[in-house]
Amino acid sequence: MKRGYPFAGQRTLRWLLLTRHQRRLSATTINRILHDYHLLVPRQKRWRHKVDLSTLRKTFRAFHRMQIDVKYLNDIATLWPLIYLGKLPK
Repeated sequence: MKRGYPFAGQRTLRWLLLTRHQRRLSATTINRILHDYHLLVPRQKRWRHKVDLSTLRKTFRAFHRMQIDVKYLNDIATLWPLIYLGKLPK
């Protein structure tokens, strides 16, 4: 059942077993079974993720990927009286 729902946790699998197959198993039992059959993928540690990102960033060239956000300021003249009165548009 876990292969059909790879992102389902123990509580979701418990509910699916109860509603579809009328089987009552505790969440702890389901978790133990998932561990026994190596169906759980451990989360990546935060420090490992940072190390992976740093090695990836070293491969990029400087200024190769750059993004500039532009804000045109032509609407300030119409909004300024409302901002001054404290009636900001929503």
